[in-house]
Amino acid sequence: MALEYFNSGEFQKASDLYEKLYEKEPGNEVFYKNLLTSYKNLEDLKSAEKLVRKHISKNPKEAHFLVDLAIIHREKGDEKSCKKTFEQALKELVPLPDKVNRLASAFSNIRETDYAIQAYLQGEKYSGTGTYAFEITDLTIRKGDYTGASTKLMEVLAYDPSSLSRVQNLLVRYLEDDVDGPLQTALKSALLKEVQKNASGNVYPNLLIWLFVQQKNFDAAIMQAKALDKRLKEGGERLVELGGICLENEDYDRAVKCYEYVVEKGTSSSYYYSARTMLVSASRKKITSSYKYTREDLLKLRDLYSVAYLEVGATESSASLVIDYADLEAFYLNNPEKARELLENMLEQPRISPRMRAEAKLKLADVLIILGDMWEPALLYGQVDKEFKNDLPGQEAKFRSARLAYFRGDFELAQNQVKVLKASTSKLIANDALSLSLLIIDNLGRDSVRAPLQFFAKADLEAYQNNPQKALETLNDLLGFYPTHPIVDEVLYKQAQIYIKLGEFNEAISRLERIYTEYAVDNLADDALFLAADMQEKVFQNPTLAMQLYEKVLTEHNSSLFVAEARKRYRRLRGDKLN
Repeated sequence: MALEYFNSGEFQKASDLYEKLYEKEPGNEVFYKNLLTSYKNLEDLKSAEKLVRKHISKNPKEAHFLVDLAIIHREKGDEKSCKKTFEQALKELVPLPDKVNRLASAFSNIRETDYAIQAYLQGEKYSGTGTYAFEITDLTIRKGDYTGASTKLMEVLAYDPSSLSRVQNLLVRYLEDDVDGPLQTALKSALLKEVQKNASGNVYPNLLIWLFVQQKNFDAAIMQAKALDKRLKEGGERLVELGGICLENEDYDRAVKCYEYVVEKGTSSSYYYSARTMLVSASRKKITSSYKYTREDLLKLRDLYSVAYLEVGATESSASLVIDYADLEAFYLNNPEKARELLENMLEQPRISPRMRAEAKLKLADVLIILGDMWEPALLYGQVDKEFKNDLPGQEAKFRSARLAYFRGDFELAQNQVKVLKASTSKLIANDALSLSLLIIDNLGRDSVRAPLQFFAKADLEAYQNNPQKALETLNDLLGFYPTHPIVDEVLYKQAQIYIKLGEFNEAISRLERIYTEYAVDNLADDALFLAADMQEKVFQNPTLAMQLYEKVLTEHNSSLFVAEARKRYRRLRGDKLN
């Protein structure tokens, strides 16, 4: 009942009950705290002070209760007595860990950071230097003394290098909000001094590299990583890891730098083959992530794949490289026969894991569709689906099988197959399944006319089979026959995708503009907006218009899958500092 009164703000009734409860159980801190709070809310500081003094007398070794008395002095306007009581609390502190933590927390809760730090320092006099190093550093950062905090962290790492991960976990909370960078600046300065002084140690360079990565200053991180790699003779391990981080951040140029460094070490490095494979992967992403890559770029990429394939061969460790190589040949260089040869050769190898074999089968089926075979792919998809029924390869096989049925014009079968995939554990598969399902539902059976969707599926297949001009002709015929059909926005989007692949960017933009202006309430409006914004940013170098389009995604399509990425890009173009 006392708690009920307390929570509802009836502090007089609460205090009447808590007085009785406290008399029965003076050691109960909940009764004490709630009674004290009730007195304060009633502005009865006299009763509050009496209670606190009584509680202190019953708990003489609990210095943190003196902080309650100090606060009462402060609320009465007696700042001198308040500070005197703070000092008394520090003097009477019993240097046991729980008592040190309770006093420091009491100070910290009322933002008396300096006193909290003193409590921890006093505790360290008895328990040893470094016992409360992280607590002291945390408070020092909070008070804005970044130089002091950095110095403390250097001391921590000096006597306990194994605490590096704890240091990183502490810092990451603050670096995220360190927009102006004073903490990062102070930390970098302290680390550079230590790196210069401690030529034999690696804990400071490790933290410095980590800091550069947090700042996304990959050039500086790579330079430090190379220096440490040479000094410790690590064979490139650190650069391989850093290359992976660059890839995750879509910094393909620097990822390539990392892997090239390791490859240049030659086969004497145990990381040579993995670096060789990742160099090809990073180079591919660097080229294909751009709208304006040329056939010459693709041929250079083919050479990288060819050299890596000859060196590594068709093995388990190179399986993903071979699959990507086949994809390049089939879908970018329009050489599906070479892709087929690569994949069939890989599938003949006896020591390929079942999962990689499944991936190869999926890619081979895709390649066979380009070659015009619409039946063998169904068998391959079925094999993978059967072997990995409740796993991602099986779900991917089921989706591609549905897409194959759609290409063949068997829309009912395709729709039945994608139904179960809309709840897939893979967001990518679920989204692809949903898109195909919506395409069929929205455009099949309207007035019993199947022709528009049949036209569209034919064009979709032609584009898939690297026949862009033929696909555009089919789509134009579709628009000519059915200019007002609901499938028009799908047609415009497919045209935009084809024109992008052909490098005809103005044609692509005109189709996207029609979608988000004339079909603003349809399914593809947000897709068109985001793609147009991406092109304005990367192709037309028009950040102002790109920002406007990203903003439209945020304001007009706030449930879109593109919202998070649109917000990030909008903020970056606006000049916000992003971590």
